[in-house]
Amino acid sequence: MPGSIIHKFAEIGDQCIFNTNSTVDHDCILGNGVHIMGGASVAGRVRIGDFSIVGTNATILPDISIGKKSFIGAGAVVTKDVPENSIYAGNPAKLVKKLDDISFNTRADFFENPKQLAHDFDMLDRYTLGKNSFLNWIKSIFIPDDSH
Repeated sequence: MPGSIIHKFAEIGDQCIFNTNSTVDHDCILGNGVHIMGGASVAGRVRIGDFSIVGTNATILPDISIGKKSFIGAGAVVTKDVPENSIYAGNPAKLVKKLDDISFNTRADFFENPKQLAHDFDMLDRYTLGKNSFLNWIKSIFIPDDSH
């Protein structure tokens, strides 16, 4: 936890991660596997559920509850409670997407089926690289625009 400030009266679950310059104030309760990104500030009496992620430079105001498996976007200012399985971002933070609890994958699930994983990455490459050509690559170097 180099460069992080964790108040001595905060309750921290197992396997939590604190990036540089993050702050967790007094009387906070963090569940298991919570990840506090760099520069994030968690004010007093905040509750964060298991396996939630708080984005870089996010600010969580006092007396807020963040449900389990939720994500807070970078730079977000959370002014109200966040339900579980949600992505919130912005200032003030608003719901961006509700995550389906059934389709939520953990890191352990990621490598469960290597053949499916390879197939998924191949499909992702086809989608992202599908419009690539040598001519478009040259064009992007000399005439950059939003499509490159």
